[in-house]
Amino acid sequence: MKQMLRSIAVALALGSGVGTALNVDHGSTQLARRSVNVRGAAAVAQAPEVSATIPPAADVGPNGYPELPAVNVLLNLADSTAQSLSSQTSTLEKRMAEVQKERASRMEKQKALFEKKLQDQEQTNQIL
Repeated sequence: MKQMLRSIAVALALGSGVGTALNVDHGSTQLARRSVNVRGAAAVAQAPEVSATIPPAADVGPNGYPELPAVNVLLNLADSTAQSLSSQTSTLEKRMAEVQKERASRMEKQKALFEKKLQDQEQTNQIL
């Protein structure tokens, strides 16, 4: 069955009007028993009261409300990020230029060797 049920409550009616409900959570093998009020044939489960604690607000200003950071602080963060990216980009550009020079140098050497071989082959062919 594709629908997932969060819990199934089964109430067992007792003569006193109080029953026992079993909560079965999907994905769990634990059963929780609690007392419920039973009225006639229908069981009405009373949910336990839950008290929620709200954490205090962060960055509270003098007026008691949270305050956002100042604009210049946000812009300074953006500027430092841009400077860092610029620095990394220039370092990468320098490295790329070095690699291109190295590859060009290797290709010139290979070209010289290939031209030498071709000249030797041409000389050998002319002798024959």
